Amino acid sequence: MDIHKMLESELFEGISEEELTEMIYSNPNSIKQYGKGDIIAHKGDEVKGLMILTEGVVNNMLGEGGKKQVIVKTLYAPTFIVPAFIFASDPRFQTTIQAAIDSEVVLITRDRLIRYAKRNNRLMQNVVRVISDRFQFLAVRLSEFSTMTLKARLLKYIQENGPITNQTELAQHMGVARPSLSRALSELQEEGKI
Repeated sequence: MDIHKMLESELFEGISEEELTEMIYSNPNSIKQYGKGDIIAHKGDEVKGLMILTEGVVNNMLGEGGKKQVIVKTLYAPTFIVPAFIFASDPRFQTTIQAAIDSEVVLITRDRLIRYAKRNNRLMQNVVRVISDRFQFLAVRLSEFSTMTLKARLLKYIQENGPITNQTELAQHMGVARPSLSRALSELQEEGKI
């Protein structure tokens, strides 16, 4: 775990190295390693605190498994994993979290997070900002799924991310079958849009 890299992230903006080190390494925090493909949390599991992805990449997925899963968001370290659910009245994961590559996750329990936030107002501001940003992202994503055609979503994806490199991963990201994605891409190509 690279403390200096974590200090450069939005999560710990304005937090000292000593404060971050204490938060991460003091008990009852836990540091866990996950291999590629490992499930970090299943939909319905209890959220026990603030989960911080300190190394690696994870996918936040909806669905019941197999080919029906949709990648809602890919998260890159360092970042929070589903921070919005920490303080919910029924704090449960609403998605499945899976390691995309070897990853490391730190858990700071809810009670310990509250104690640190009381001592450091900047930490609480950072948590609230990240939670708000995630809700904003989800609202935009929901709007795209409910109002945009697949071809419109593809054009937006290409505009924001550049050329498509893996149609299978993109189909999962878009929440569509691969043949539907291929058909939409072919139509966009015939129309001269890509």
